[in-house]
Amino acid sequence: MYTLHTPGPWSAFYKRKYDEWHVSVPLPGTKMTYGIFPNGVPAVNGTAEANAKLIAASPELLECLILAVRSEERNRKVMIDANAEMGFDEPKKLEWVEIAEAIIKKATGL
Repeated sequence: MYTLHTPGPWSAFYKRKYDEWHVSVPLPGTKMTYGIFPNGVPAVNGTAEANAKLIAASPELLECLILAVRSEERNRKVMIDANAEMGFDEPKKLEWVEIAEAIIKKATGL
């Protein structure tokens, strides 16, 4: 699936000097990275570290979700074909797949 975000891996790191958590992403075409929050990751009530780590993991989480949905789509197609041959109703799309598709659309705009 094509997306417009910067591909991973992203990384979360702590800047002790400023007492801030940051997230860096690869600079395409180089071995360099750049920070996406120049003043640290936004935080409320001490959540900066958790927020930074979640943001840094988001490209991999998105890819995993896309792969899971694709796998379930293949499985569902097999079930649709088998059910059609036996005269059964088409299986319903699983709730988690609908939720995952909405999340993928939210993240990618696609």
